Amino acid sequence: MNNRVATCYISAPAGANLDVIRSVLIDNNIDILVPDELREGTDWASDAASMIRQADLVIGVLTQERRSQWVLLELGMALGVQKRILLIAPPKSFVPPQIQGLITLRIALSNREALSFTLEQLLAAPAPTQKSLPTPVHNKSGLGQRASTYLSQINQRIADSEFASVERIVADALRESGLEAVSESKHNDRRFDIAVWSDELQPFVGNPLLIEVRGQWRDADREKSMLRSFQMQTLKAGARWGLLIHGGDKEIPQRVLASVAPTILTISIEALFSNLSTRSFARIVSDLRNDRVHGGGRNASS
Repeated sequence: MNNRVATCYISAPAGANLDVIRSVLIDNNIDILVPDELREGTDWASDAASMIRQADLVIGVLTQERRSQWVLLELGMALGVQKRILLIAPPKSFVPPQIQGLITLRIALSNREALSFTLEQLLAAPAPTQKSLPTPVHNKSGLGQRASTYLSQINQRIADSEFASVERIVADALRESGLEAVSESKHNDRRFDIAVWSDELQPFVGNPLLIEVRGQWRDADREKSMLRSFQMQTLKAGARWGLLIHGGDKEIPQRVLASVAPTILTISIEALFSNLSTRSFARIVSDLRNDRVHGGGRNASS
């Protein structure tokens, strides 16, 4: 049971099939507040605003078939009272500029696995500090000297072969860097190590960004199968991009990177924390993405 999120308000166009969303929310013991349950004869706008204020989470739904100005209005209300918002939109669909900064899951409404995964992990993450508008990437200046401290801790854990601790330290560093939500995988769920959500990541790689942490980079051919598996799990979870953070001083061979889609990014632990000393995680990821897509497939391990 999730103790932080007890109620959810769903804002969706008339006729949208919300069966899967409702089912996933019920599975997570979350009470559902939806517009079609408002009382007849009352002020619909006032009642909707009241329900949004009561909700712990607001889910906005966009569909290909029809666009609703009312959904945009309700999402504006939710932003105004600093509610946690998850936007669900079809793949490759148009998202109006006024809500493009929201955490967005681009899936079909029938994709139960992706919705369940995202909701469960988002709810498991620490509650973010709410804000009405996204913070520009360039406003974040990195971890400073704390980056070196984290890197020293990680190198010691790698030397001691305590690789589970490496994942936890990376997750802690990402939280301190200012990401809105960071969730570590459960022990019985090895599809990923870390999932992160951020307004700043949305324009570059969407949300969530799934992260695999490898304390050691082994033989390239052995790791190729791991990368392919990571790519498949990323797709199944409804994520658009994945990031491999790896230890060691060896660069990932181009032939290995060529075996997976360009939506799988890579960076070494040393390079990540060197960059985190002065730059935001979102800026680092955006540069990795640009290099992977436009730079001829070079990796960013160093």
